[in-house]
Amino acid sequence: MSFYDLWSAVMISAIAGFVLVFSALIGSRLLAPFARERGKGISYECGMLPIGRNWAQVHVRYYLIAILFLIFDVETVFIFPWAITFLSLPEEFHVRFLRNARLHRRPRPWPGLRLETRRAGVEMTETTIKPYVPDFGAEAERLKPVELPDTHAAYRIVLPGVLQIGADTVIAMSRKSSLWPMTFGLACCAIEMIGTFMSNHDLDRFGIVPWPSPRQSDVMIVSGTVTKKMAPAIKLLYEQMPNPKYVISMGACATNGGPYTEYDRVLQGVDKIIPVDVYVPGCPPRPESLLDGLLRLQEKIMEEKRMVG
Repeated sequence: MSFYDLWSAVMISAIAGFVLVFSALIGSRLLAPFARERGKGISYECGMLPIGRNWAQVHVRYYLIAILFLIFDVETVFIFPWAITFLSLPEEFHVRFLRNARLHRRPRPWPGLRLETRRAGVEMTETTIKPYVPDFGAEAERLKPVELPDTHAAYRIVLPGVLQIGADTVIAMSRKSSLWPMTFGLACCAIEMIGTFMSNHDLDRFGIVPWPSPRQSDVMIVSGTVTKKMAPAIKLLYEQMPNPKYVISMGACATNGGPYTEYDRVLQGVDKIIPVDVYVPGCPPRPESLLDGLLRLQEKIMEEKRMVG
């Protein structure tokens, strides 16, 4: 057996993997909105930069290489040696998947029965069942459907069943039906946000899935008091989110400082550092209020479909 026969499956899998990865990277570069921001190149996703010498920074490309290694390492290191071992065994030791060694190698293309010795025969008969035809009698004329005139546009005649809709509408519908809020909380409003994510409210029916990383999240819910010490971390997390991205200010503290507005260490609203799309009032707002804010955000995405992306 030649070298190409042994390693052809590995080579094909490797080529297919590289083609898929580079196609995804090129497609994201051409189709996705792109904005050069400082935070997107930072590997840390906690919002705070490390201080001191005892830390090691890993580039974002490391995770892509690690995923490719896991995919191809399982096939080349664990599965391929077993395949070579079984190929080197004699033919009577080969294991055939979902087949017994005593079955015929080339079975017949039609079904058949195999009877054990000294058993009664079996006969197969075909029965024809006539389809049921309802008899409406005198009501047949009254139940006859209305015949509409055939007045369609040319493209509907050539391509029947095609829906004519703008690309901006389709993209906006996809965005509003796949909102991924980032899971982080600042103060007591985060308890209500966590309660909204529970099964009692079932956000999955709206396509809302909480996500722990800013790399794939497109909604930031600022739930709680924003201090001047926490403001740089919120700004960095916002910069790490891909475009387009949206912000929901949840509660009075995130909107204008709330009961702590007299303290100079409290930011007078998160909209002083990042843009806010929806404000949810309350101290703290109930999960129903946050759910209503998410629905208002979906309506805003549909209204601004021609201005985003």
